[in-house]
Amino acid sequence: MRSQTVDELENMKHGVLIYLGSGKQGKSSALFSTVERFWPNEYKSLIETYKIDSSIFPGYHITSNLASVPCDSVAVIEDAGRIFSARGSQNQTLLSR
Repeated sequence: MRSQTVDELENMKHGVLIYLGSGKQGKSSALFSTVERFWPNEYKSLIETYKIDSSIFPGYHITSNLASVPCDSVAVIEDAGRIFSARGSQNQTLLSR
C-alpha cells in the first residue's frame, strides 16, 4: 500500500522539505535518504558554512553561497542553525551575490 506522502514526493516539481526534531533523532539520515530516493539524478548542492570533507557526501556540490545553487536543482541545508542565526540575522557571506 502506498502512502499519500510518497505520492506527493514523487510528483513534487518544486518545494521545501523541513525536518524538525531534537538532536540525535535521525533527521539528517532521513533527509539524505529522501533526496536519494526521490531525486537521485538531480544536481544536488549542500549549503554548508564549514569546510567539510566532501567525500562523505558523494554526488553533492558543496557551497556556502546560495546564489551558486542552480535553478531546478536540489539544495540541502543540513543544519539551518549554522546557516541562519536563531535570531534571524543574515549571514552576509552566505547571502551575498
